[in-house]
Amino acid sequence: MRTGEECDWVSKTDVIQFHRCPYAFWLLDQGVVNIGDVMRSPATPFAESGTLGVADTPTMEAVGDQLPALFARHMTLLKPPLLENEELQLFGKPDGIETACGLLVPLEVKSHRRPKFTDRLELAFYWMVLEAYRMRKAEPYGVLILPNRFGGKERHEVEIAGSHFNTVKAII
Repeated sequence: MRTGEECDWVSKTDVIQFHRCPYAFWLLDQGVVNIGDVMRSPATPFAESGTLGVADTPTMEAVGDQLPALFARHMTLLKPPLLENEELQLFGKPDGIETACGLLVPLEVKSHRRPKFTDRLELAFYWMVLEAYRMRKAEPYGVLILPNRFGGKERHEVEIAGSHFNTVKAII
């Protein structure tokens, strides 16, 4: 967690680690164990390659001062800079953002073939982070890029339900 003036800011990693095991989260938060000792680094080969291979919109990496203009366009931003929602004291970096002319849909790249509950929690978290930047309103959803059985990649639009937001808010 990142410490602010009034309370601790929360990242997506904090939410997912707490959801998976509150006791392990407490051990990490208290400094009893080191994250490097208990977790291996996640692999995001698709995001690291610089291309998703599934979008029909242009892709590019975002630079902080370009964000307002880029968010107003229709494109996929890969590796965005650190984003913050000061009102909710949330921060993080989704793997990508489908800008959709200001809608700002979070995109996550995964190495498993089927969406998981924690994927939906991550998308809900990033939907909340992006709320501070959003220029259009819509029903919440996110995008998962998942490998298929043929070695390719598939784009999946995933609904984010109220229960996912409720779980994230309860953890926060």
